[in-house]
Amino acid sequence: MRAIAIAVGNHRRRSKRGVPRADSFVTLLCISSKPVHSATRNEIKSYGKKVPLLTLKEATTTETECKVSEEVSLNESSLIVSSLKSFLVNEGNVSIGRILSYYPEFTRVSESTGKENKDYHNKYMIMYEDSECEVDQSEISKWREFGDRELVHTISPNIYRTISESLRSFDYITAEGKFEGLQAYFAKYIGAFAMYFVGKRLKKRHALKDDVRQSLYDSVAKWMREINSTQPFHGGEHPDLADLELFGILSCFQGTDAFHDLTQNTKLLPWFNRMKAICDSRSKLIEKK
Repeated sequence: MRAIAIAVGNHRRRSKRGVPRADSFVTLLCISSKPVHSATRNEIKSYGKKVPLLTLKEATTTETECKVSEEVSLNESSLIVSSLKSFLVNEGNVSIGRILSYYPEFTRVSESTGKENKDYHNKYMIMYEDSECEVDQSEISKWREFGDRELVHTISPNIYRTISESLRSFDYITAEGKFEGLQAYFAKYIGAFAMYFVGKRLKKRHALKDDVRQSLYDSVAKWMREINSTQPFHGGEHPDLADLELFGILSCFQGTDAFHDLTQNTKLLPWFNRMKAICDSRSKLIEKK
């Protein structure tokens, strides 16, 4: 797991004579990240322990001063994606603070548990300051919401389906999470048994089929039917945010028995491999910078 910090700077462009131009800005995104221990999460304890975590600071520079906004932290993955994308499509001409105001917080009552949870209006939408630039987002938003409301809930009951599967899943989790010694031992055996029972509870809560694998296959099949067979991605020749978010959900359990079975029983793999190739290549570019 990683926590991401982004510093956003708006700097006035200058004309050829060196005079600041009032109508044009250059936007800089300065990104840093840190590894977060998947069990203790001590690295982000001052923000709570929920991941993903994004912290933002915005700096506006003039010839005489540099103003830095208060730090803002975001913990909701769809909100993080939408707010950053909104900032980019508006080319930095709209502040992060203004963009976040388009996603007001509200309290949602869970139908399955009756508990109150924090949520955000418009979190699947990209906000365009210039209405002439706005595009139809209904299909992209629909599938982003599908990922959060349906697909993601099929994962835990599948990777912790049996005690043996749960133990193998924790082999993968402890290896990826850099656990060592006794910490790895306790994380594997205590975590595996605990999550086995959590998986059973989630299966009932989200009304999955008796064979939870079939619920996973059915959800992925819906997504596969949506992708036009003549185009490589939902977005056409290039991925859109629906591609990106569903890839993120599905890649989180890559390496488990459930993922292997999924690739053998659905048409997921060609699209998944195309997405992985693109994301890996972009990651390498960022690392070089």
